Amino acid sequence: MPEKRAFLATIPPFDRLRETALGQVAQLLSSERFASGQTILKRWANPAYLYIVYQGEVEELDLEGTVARHASGDSFDARALIEGRSQHTFVARGECRCYRLPAQPFLAMIRVNPTLGDYYYEDISHKLDTLVTVQQQREAASLMMSRISDAVLRPPVYVDPDTSAREAVELMKTRRTSALLLKRHGDIGIFTSRDVREKLVLARQPETTPVGGLANFQLITLEPDDFLLNALKVMTQQSIRHLVIVQNEEIVGVLEQIDLLNYLSSHSHFIGNQIERARSPEDLSEASEHIPQVIKSLYERGVKCRYISRLVTDLNRRLMQRLYELVFPPALANHACLIVMGSEGRGEQLLRTDQDNALILRDSASFDDLPTLTQAFTERLVALGYPPCPGNIMVSNPAWAKPLESFKNNLLQWIHKPDENAFMNLAIFYDASVAAGDASLLETLKDHLFYLLRNHTSSLQHFARAILAFDTPLGLFNRFILERAPHARQMDIKKGGIFPIVHGIRSLALEQGLSETNTIMRIQALSGRGLLDDRFTGDLIEAFEFISMLRLRVHMTAWENHQPTHNYLYPRKLNKLERDLLKESLKIVKELKNFVSYHFKLRMVS
Repeated sequence: MPEKRAFLATIPPFDRLRETALGQVAQLLSSERFASGQTILKRWANPAYLYIVYQGEVEELDLEGTVARHASGDSFDARALIEGRSQHTFVARGECRCYRLPAQPFLAMIRVNPTLGDYYYEDISHKLDTLVTVQQQREAASLMMSRISDAVLRPPVYVDPDTSAREAVELMKTRRTSALLLKRHGDIGIFTSRDVREKLVLARQPETTPVGGLANFQLITLEPDDFLLNALKVMTQQSIRHLVIVQNEEIVGVLEQIDLLNYLSSHSHFIGNQIERARSPEDLSEASEHIPQVIKSLYERGVKCRYISRLVTDLNRRLMQRLYELVFPPALANHACLIVMGSEGRGEQLLRTDQDNALILRDSASFDDLPTLTQAFTERLVALGYPPCPGNIMVSNPAWAKPLESFKNNLLQWIHKPDENAFMNLAIFYDASVAAGDASLLETLKDHLFYLLRNHTSSLQHFARAILAFDTPLGLFNRFILERAPHARQMDIKKGGIFPIVHGIRSLALEQGLSETNTIMRIQALSGRGLLDDRFTGDLIEAFEFISMLRLRVHMTAWENHQPTHNYLYPRKLNKLERDLLKESLKIVKELKNFVSYHFKLRMVS
């Protein structure tokens, strides 16, 4: 007992507990030793414990290989306890010893103790991001045969050797490069950001020092047909971050280490670099065009939709933020907040469907040319491949680009005096996330929304009732209910599966005042509050993930065939396992609808 307490007191989040609570946790711990190579927890298992590594090391694996290694003080698998089943396998590497905290006490603790709950929910979010990174690293392996010519080469930028260091740094900033070339007596030299740090700043040289005396004239060069892997090897061996690329004795560019690593680790990082370096809205076009290719690559590798959507959401947000900076002058950009709503706000949009965005202005801000700027922003997004919203929910619509107080009045209207569009507007707004600008403006509006609902809870019943708008396409004897012409023998996977889960969970989350926007994160948060039991939490996440995967398959097929995006699939084209999984997923959808109906007493709402 003293050993357990002392150990817990040194590791997060238990080190934040008071002595009494720490002692209670220590009393619940048991200890188990595992031999080298022994499987501690299998994939798809429903774990009975939270494991805390005390001695040795545990390897976490998915179907493709190692995901992470857990050493002393690390714990696993909190995510499996919250979701109901483990996504990965955990194996002892060498003899190891783990403490075990029983599942039910652990789940009870994170529900009632914010210190533990916040830590583990943040940890799950972090691990999901880590899994995306792991997938990116794996993608690098398939790119190792790429050549230097496939990567981004910075065009050579020359300066005179007499140029001062200060002027050179300004030029680097302007040209968005970290290396300059210079000619001196027939020799070519290179001056880099490392030289700025090591030869100028650390050596305390004056800013007026000519770069000719700081540059390196012992260039290391490669040719465009050399492998990127060889370029990485040379950089590592020589401890350099730039290679001069020469073809037919002529310098054709500079390969920077960051560009090489980004290209090898994932195409998504390559796109991110393009977005960052964009100097005009037109410069963003190429990056935008490459995003569907990233989705296709990850989808074909079997990466789960939630991981693909996290990566794509990051790229979309970065692109919109850069466009925001390019279109709106600082006087406006610094006093406003660009928000994305609907599936984009939830971080669940993959191939683009339509825009759902708005601009919140500070109440004190006033801009005469606002309509011109917002119209330009919308048009630029359309040009970049983001289709206009059929409902005109875009910043170009004055109803969605206005001061904070005006949006507050909208919230009041939607809740207290709703019209036919009120609950739809409320739903997409609750899903809103910040894309650029002052995030505090959206936070203020969300807080106001929760305040209004505390005094008008009956609105939640009417809001939740939309979950019953579409029948679940599963009838007697588990037979699919299919559409008639013009979509004969097809199923609308969005209306029948995606929407009921999204809106049912959204309704419960809104009632609880949750700040999460992503559906899976909302499910996990609701589970943490005890509203959903562990078994149903795991089943619901798996159902949502599987139906989302089917929907992405439909979207990818349409995209590859240059057809409009739609949500109709042919169940007969699925294999038997997929048909069975779809039936099981739709059963879970029905179960959720029944739960939401009972919870909000929807049968009593006319």
